[in-house]
Amino acid sequence: MELRCPECCSPEVESDPQGCAEERRCGNCGERFSRESALVTVLDAEARLPDVSLQRLFTFDPTLTVIELRDLDGAIVTASPHSDADELNALLNGAQSAGIISSERERARLYVYPLSVGEPEPLLAVDPGEGPTLLGSSLKLRLLESEDPISFTVRILEELTEEANGLAAGRAADSARLDRIAAYMNANRPWPGADVCEFVAAELDQSGRTLLYGED
Repeated sequence: MELRCPECCSPEVESDPQGCAEERRCGNCGERFSRESALVTVLDAEARLPDVSLQRLFTFDPTLTVIELRDLDGAIVTASPHSDADELNALLNGAQSAGIISSERERARLYVYPLSVGEPEPLLAVDPGEGPTLLGSSLKLRLLESEDPISFTVRILEELTEEANGLAAGRAADSARLDRIAAYMNANRPWPGADVCEFVAAELDQSGRTLLYGED
């Protein structure tokens, strides 16, 4: 058995300084609860972890995008293959203000990292609303054949939304993976070295990371 928050399933359970000896507080979401309600088995805890593969932090509305672009007083203007970081950042700000790109997390936002000597091309930046900001790859703005300014802008915004969702889902998957590793190690004290290495290696393999296995 181990302690997990009954609200978000986080293992960051701590004593509640404002409560009695049996009351606990979640260091992740702030929920307060009794110690008894937080006791779960490792299997139960893993079963209650969110399915990060289905999470979509941001949603994109292509129809609203076209409406705003065709309106002379709309919240956004068309982009071009030559748009710089400031212009792309303004495009994302306008899209989020107009609800073209939205999120259930109130503080989640998309930005474009400004140009710099070290990064000559703009980068997508994702603020998930909690935790560190995530940086994507350099933005490549290529106009497809027969693509007009409106369809180009719609595609760029959709691709940025998809990349942001991929970055957020990857971070959530890594967080869940670390939770599983911690739960396994906490349930198997004293740690059998070979078993722990095998379990961690399997998790890393599933994450898509490359492991260089030495010869026996």
